[in-house]
Amino acid sequence: MDDQVKDKKEEVSEVVDAEIVEDASANTTLSPVDELKNIENLINANITKMDKLVQDLKPVKEMLESLLQADLEYAELDQKAVEATKDKTKKKKELMGTTNGKELTEKLKELKQELLEAKDALSSYLQEYQKKTGFNEYEGPDGELRQIVFSAKLVRKTKLNLDYYIDQVIDMERQEEIVEYFREDAESGSVEAALQELGEEDYTEEDIRLMRIKFLSEYGN
Repeated sequence: MDDQVKDKKEEVSEVVDAEIVEDASANTTLSPVDELKNIENLINANITKMDKLVQDLKPVKEMLESLLQADLEYAELDQKAVEATKDKTKKKKELMGTTNGKELTEKLKELKQELLEAKDALSSYLQEYQKKTGFNEYEGPDGELRQIVFSAKLVRKTKLNLDYYIDQVIDMERQEEIVEYFREDAESGSVEAALQELGEEDYTEEDIRLMRIKFLSEYGN
């Protein structure tokens, strides 16, 4: 009995002697300048990380391609695929060159341009709506509640010069054809495959490489 009482006293003593230490960081309020600096540090850290990941991807892709090409059966199938692609491209151009093909292509181009303009207009209207109301949600005509989401990305200033150069050397219709290929038909980012699909008689390797850079900068993120 005395031992039990003694144990209880020791427990009470331990509780009484204990100290509550507050987390100083929980009560720390950063100044606006420090908050901005923290955000800038996070941005810079992620830019560095993304650049490193892009560089790390290259050798892995090269090793994978080497692995595939080292297999004779795969190499043979790949060659057949290249030949089939050439035949497909030839037939596609033949069909696209018909009256019906030209009319449908032009109609498709008009609809895509109209859709792009509608998306740009909607984005502008939503930004204005959010600024005036402070709401981040919008109920559409179908009664469905949609969240307003804005995205941001960094674009190198050199891209502006690249766009200007591309506009000088590749007409808009050919630009759209290359972009459409990379968006809808391309199975990989291969410049060689794109050149074979689109036709070496209509495009140069430089055309494809320039447009691929532009495509990745606009749609790759």
